[in-house]
Amino acid sequence: GRDEPTTPFCKRCRGMGESGPLAPFISSENLRVNIWLFLDLVTRIVVSTGSCLSLIFTGLEADKRDNPEMSQILKVLFSYTTITKLLLSGNTRGWPESLQLFITTHKPPTPNAATSSFDCVISNKSPNKAMYTYLLQLVPTVVSVFLCTVFLYLYAYRLTKMYLKARGSRRVSIALGWKQQEERIKYPELMLLIDNEDLSASLLQGGEIRAENGGGQGAGLMLSSIGANVAAATKFHLPLYSSLVYFVRKLWPRVAIVCATTMWPEMLQFVLGFFSCGTYPKSFLTDCDGSDYGEVMGEKIYLWEFDRETQCFTGLHSTMLQYVTLPSLCVIGFPFFTFWLLRKNASKMYVNDHFDYTYGFLYRDYEKHMYFWESVIQLRNFALTALIVFYGTTIKSQDLQALLLLVVIFISVLLHTMYLPYVLDSVDLAHQIVLVDVAVIVMSSMFFKLPDASDDFPYWHQLRELLGLFIAVLHVGTILVMGLFTAKAALKTYALKADADGDNKVSRQEAELYFGTSAPAKILIRLMTAVRLVEKPTEAEMKEKEAEAAKKKKDK
Repeated sequence: GRDEPTTPFCKRCRGMGESGPLAPFISSENLRVNIWLFLDLVTRIVVSTGSCLSLIFTGLEADKRDNPEMSQILKVLFSYTTITKLLLSGNTRGWPESLQLFITTHKPPTPNAATSSFDCVISNKSPNKAMYTYLLQLVPTVVSVFLCTVFLYLYAYRLTKMYLKARGSRRVSIALGWKQQEERIKYPELMLLIDNEDLSASLLQGGEIRAENGGGQGAGLMLSSIGANVAAATKFHLPLYSSLVYFVRKLWPRVAIVCATTMWPEMLQFVLGFFSCGTYPKSFLTDCDGSDYGEVMGEKIYLWEFDRETQCFTGLHSTMLQYVTLPSLCVIGFPFFTFWLLRKNASKMYVNDHFDYTYGFLYRDYEKHMYFWESVIQLRNFALTALIVFYGTTIKSQDLQALLLLVVIFISVLLHTMYLPYVLDSVDLAHQIVLVDVAVIVMSSMFFKLPDASDDFPYWHQLRELLGLFIAVLHVGTILVMGLFTAKAALKTYALKADADGDNKVSRQEAELYFGTSAPAKILIRLMTAVRLVEKPTEAEMKEKEAEAAKKKKDK
């Protein structure tokens, strides 16, 4: 909650917990606010973790079957939500209230409205309140990375144990008829927390006995060795320490790359916020009730935009900058690091399986000569974030902000149209739709910020509402189109499970063998055929099928 200001320059958050350290949690009012803040924090963690895990697992599926469409569509969708959230976080001044409520899910605050934020959880008596409050924004990111790491380790550990048991059975039973392609798809090498040499040694220790004598004795010894091998594979112990070592070697770099790339825009906004300072009257830090307007406006001071009770580059803010400057440079330099990494290892791309599995998230979605395009997208996000953070403090700067945002998006649309960097045309189309939607949002914000012209144009307010309705329809339409692309990509990933020969094409015969011939299976196959995921049967196949049906009818 906030006190009613005695002057336009004196707003203070009352804070919570003034009566004791447990007051925020036992007071009925404070408890309700804290519950909502906790739910908001949990929601951010769930969304961030789900985004990273979905990109990790769809990327693994793409690596297994050379079908990256699902991973690419999800990356474009998350990029759209990130950019839209960034633009709407500081670019909705002057928008119709109904549109703000629809597109940002909150009403614009009234002057005396009660507000709830994490800074109100911490008591005003704390000298480091601003620092603690700002660092709370890191909680979803840190927890999400931890949850992704733990989940992926447990998944890989379970998959490795299943593989060991299946591999032992495969060594002693040729009748299983396993193919190397099937084994690679079901048990990706990157996900296994073992080394092939260790596996071979462990199976040999199970008693692979070679019979020197022939006849029944040799056969008996062979059967005993088979039984010993099965037992060795089934009871193979997977040590916790060695599995953690292999996880760090094989999977942790991939987790780090995916999480860093996905969460980088939020981290960039966080670190740039440390340096976001604006010019304000000095009375923001002092009692202004006894000052006249001239004195208030005459003395200027740099204040931190996150907490305008904190003076920039002195005191607490200076102490924070000493600790965050180096990490901030690392975050800001991430696009250049990814470009340097790919440029240095260009000879390993598409050739070295381990490098592709680990760092392929950065380049496999693009054409081979456009392997660096992820860095281009990151530079675009950097420009958008910097404009939002540093050019949103005053009305004049917001006008310049909208113009520069439009320039950045126009350059992005131009470059994307010229080069079409993605491997798949459908992903190029989806990204173009996203950029057009973002450009319309920025142009609409510029229109909404124009002064009231109802005296010269009688239908001014109706025109604003009509434009607001168009923005809402466009926003919903973009989300629906992206959902359609995602659903089709998911259906394609599911359809490719019926691909028996590994040519990334599913014939009608393969679909019927995998999905069956029941009524629901036939409906699913027809749907996949309609969207061109299952090939239509050729004339020869149709004639052969008709002949088989006629033969069955004759025999009956």
